[in-house]
Amino acid sequence: MSFMWERTGRTWRFHFLTSYVYTVSPSFSVELRVRHPGVAGPNYYNLGKFASLKEAKQAVMTDAEKRVPEAFKQYMADGGPLVRNPPPELAEAIDGYEDFHAAACAQRLNPGNPPPELAEAIDGYEDFHAFSPREVGQLRGLIIPRTICLAGEAVQTLYRSDKWENKKNDYYHDHDPGVKVGRTDEHGQMVAVPAEIAGWSSDDPRDLGLYKLGDCLGFFYRDLDGEEIEAHVSRPLPELYATASRKVLLVIEVSGDAAEVQAILWGGKLCVKDVGIVG
Repeated sequence: MSFMWERTGRTWRFHFLTSYVYTVSPSFSVELRVRHPGVAGPNYYNLGKFASLKEAKQAVMTDAEKRVPEAFKQYMADGGPLVRNPPPELAEAIDGYEDFHAAACAQRLNPGNPPPELAEAIDGYEDFHAFSPREVGQLRGLIIPRTICLAGEAVQTLYRSDKWENKKNDYYHDHDPGVKVGRTDEHGQMVAVPAEIAGWSSDDPRDLGLYKLGDCLGFFYRDLDGEEIEAHVSRPLPELYATASRKVLLVIEVSGDAAEVQAILWGGKLCVKDVGIVG
């Protein structure tokens, strides 16, 4: 679920909450696609053609504001929005809705009798952050490989998190010996991914609980020849997750309805605790 502009070539797209996707073509024509869960097929609306990108974007924002009530009807069905940098008027509307429906939202975020993996992931999140998650949802399109290229041994992980203080700060963790790093963008010695996540996909019947620690700012590792390598990341920053067992870290690039594993860290005494990442 998202609320953000993205550009592909000369085409702009605006994702509004979970189900509204506006497309601005190179000729500044605007089209809206509405996708609601459980409704067969998308609905398309042509908002017209505009003289400039600025006018087209303004038309999108105006139309999105009009659709706020309709969007909120889907709010509970979709589990609540994850909103990224909304305009002030929409931020205020969303805050007001969340305040009014606080009890209902809390019930959605804390479902009765969740699967064990999900319950463990929620517990792990609360231990690490010292507060409850704002959202519980699905990483759509996620596929975890069964094997991965062994890049080397972890040295340091850098991340940005709102743990403890409920505001974002930058942290780093120096790893103990024995923590492996696997990268999906490298070729070389292939090793098995930890069994608890190996081969999992978003349509897998197995339950998989992951919880977000924050945004990944990069990591260092020592390759198989003993050379220290810095793994750089680019914006938008990939996200750093831990498994319900707390013994595996995943660097995942999340964009719209796609989630792609970039790296996996596991082994040694690696663990996520209330004091942070250890091992």
